[in-house]
Amino acid sequence: MAADCVEHCGAGGPLPEGLAPAAARKGTSQLATQARRLRTALDNPPATAERGRLTLTLGERGA
Repeated sequence: MAADCVEHCGAGGPLPEGLAPAAARKGTSQLATQARRLRTALDNPPATAERGRLTLTLGERGA
């Protein structure tokens, strides 16, 4: 869930303590997979987030 949130909101910043060892684990466990996703998302925020802007697209509201 943390990786989903970071990917969707475009957050970036320092890695939380303990993330690097979990992301460095070999294998395909959910822990290792999600830790790698979170590390990648935090290390590579979208360009809009780096400029301090984030654009959200919302569905049109029916009248």
